[in-house]
Amino acid sequence: MINDKIQVSARISKELYDNCIRQFGNITNAISSGLELLCKQNENKTENNCNTNENNNVKQIEEKNTRIKELQEQIKVNDGHQQARIDDLKDQIQELHNQLRTKDTQIEKLNENIRGQVANIYNLTKGNNKLLPENNKKRWWEFGRN
Repeated sequence: MINDKIQVSARISKELYDNCIRQFGNITNAISSGLELLCKQNENKTENNCNTNENNNVKQIEEKNTRIKELQEQIKVNDGHQQARIDDLKDQIQELHNQLRTKDTQIEKLNENIRGQVANIYNLTKGNNKLLPENNKKRWWEFGRN
C-alpha cells in the first residue's frame, strides 16, 4: 500500500547525507531507521521512567507506612503517660477531698464548743450577777477620788 507512506522533507548537512547514503543505500531507509530508533529509545525512556516512578512511589509508600507506625507507637506511649498522669491527679483530688472533709468536721466541733461556751456565759450572767465584776462607773466629778 503506497498510501500508508508520507513524504517528509528536511534539510541536513551534506556530510550527514553522504554518511547515510554510504550506510543505508538511500536516504529514505536512513530516515526510517533513524526515526524508528528514536521512537524505541523514547519508549525505553518512558518505560524506565515509569519503572523508576513506580519504584520511587513504592519507596515513598514504605517510608510513609514506617512513619505512620512510629507515630502510632508514640501516641500509644503518650496515651500511657497521660493515663498515668490522669490517675495520679485523680488520687491527689481524692486526697484533697478527704482533707477538706476532715477540716469540715473539725470546724463543726469548734462551732459546737463555741456555742456551748456562749450558752454558759449567758447562763452565768443571767443567773448569778455576783460572778461578774461590778459596774463601778464614776460620775464625771468623782474622777479625782478613789
